[in-house]
Order: sequence, then C-alpha cells, then structure tokens
Amino acid sequence: MLKKTLRAVRDAGGDWLVKLKRNCRRLYAECEAQTDGEPLSVSDTTERTRGRVVRRVVEVYAPPAWHDDWPEVGRVVRVTRSGVRDGEAYERTGLYVTSRTDGAARLAEVVRWHWHVENRVHWCKDALQREDTGGVRSKAGAAVLSLIRGVTLSVLRHNGEWSPTAARSRLASRVREMLSILRT
Repeated sequence: MLKKTLRAVRDAGGDWLVKLKRNCRRLYAECEAQTDGEPLSVSDTTERTRGRVVRRVVEVYAPPAWHDDWPEVGRVVRVTRSGVRDGEAYERTGLYVTSRTDGAARLAEVVRWHWHVENRVHWCKDALQREDTGGVRSKAGAAVLSLIRGVTLSVLRHNGEWSPTAARSRLASRVREMLSILRT
C-alpha cells in the first residue's frame, strides 16, 4: 500500500505526509521500531482551546532500513497527543512517514495542517454526508458523488456557512434560500 501511495506521490511531485495505520502491520511495526532510539529532534507544545488542554509531543526519526529502496521517505514522525477532553484524560499516538527532512517544530505544523484538512473536508464528507456508507458500486459514480459533496461544502463555506450541520438543518425546508445560495 505504501509503495503504491509513494509511486503516486512521486509522479505528482512535491512534499508529502502519510499517516500510518495499524492495519498495515509490518510497515507500522518497522516504523514503530524505528522510534525506539533517540529522536533527531523533538517539539513539545501545550495548547488550551475550547475548554481543553492538549499536549503534543512530535518526535522525528531517521527512516527505517527500507529507506534505500524508497529514497522519497525522508523521516518517520511520532506524534503523541495527550490531555483532558470532557473531563476524561486521554493519550493517542500516531506514526507518519514523510518526504520532508525538517525539524520537529516544522513537522508539527505540517501534521496540524494535515488534520486541519482531515477535519474540514474528509470528516464532513464521511460523518455528515455519510460518504463511506454510500451504496455506489462503480468507481466513476463514487467519484462523481464525492465531487458533488465537495462542491456542496465549498459553496456553503463560500456563503459563510461554516457548520455544514447547522446549514443542513437551517436549509432543509427553505428551498428558495438553498437555490439562491447555489446561484452565487
């Protein structure tokens, strides 16, 4: 899976960041083993927002041995998020591989931007528009519906609707208002 992803990224050019998932057992284990040593750099930040306190520790490591086969891999990044949410303590750790060779502070920004995109686009399409539960069988049909969902989010945001849930509730029975938004 990573080789296919890296091949597509290499063809597209530019820097990239891929979050590793535990279901890719071998790849995840190799990168996790890489984080047993001393990191090349560390960034430790604490943030207080919306009644939460979140601590993020970003550690940057050299790539694993298979790096020679895939020179596009510049670093392995481990991000540990911990804090208190709704009165409950939590700790989450994520692993990433990236083409970048920046230090931990810069890679922390890149990871945050990755999650910004994930939260603003992918989560809205998955959770609110139920994109993953669609019964579309063809790749072309799924691609078209995904494009329509993305355009819908863009149009709403262009018109000042930052909460797709609130917009859906407000516009559900207001066909004229919905059409006027689409005309802009």
